[in-house]
Amino acid sequence: MKKIVAIFFMLLLILSFVGCDTAKIEVGAENGVAYFNCGTLTPTILLKGETDTKVEDEYFFGKLVKAIEGKATVDPVCECQPIYNVGIDKYTFGLHTHGITISSPMGKNIKVKNIFAVECTEEEINELLDILDSAK
Repeated sequence: MKKIVAIFFMLLLILSFVGCDTAKIEVGAENGVAYFNCGTLTPTILLKGETDTKVEDEYFFGKLVKAIEGKATVDPVCECQPIYNVGIDKYTFGLHTHGITISSPMGKNIKVKNIFAVECTEEEINELLDILDSAK
């Protein structure tokens, strides 16, 4: 009986280290199509500016995922300034009137950024901008 209890506790200890962080996201492009992988928890969303403001509206995250997922990437990326910059995890999402630019560092301690963009409908962008306007 002691062996079974010891094995159970060892198994429990090992499994506690195997858990995954479900608030992490992964955004990228493959074969010219954007993908947005996310866990079950809404990650921390920061509206970047002079001071970072936390966006509490979970509806925003769902709208952002829907606006990016499965869209064709745009090349070249525009040079215009975004209306808002939103930080989620290691990614920065620049919201423009015509689409969204997504940038992330290429790796740890590397200054080069991976940047791509997707075009969005006016309706998609306006919904995102309205939520951010109210978060300011």
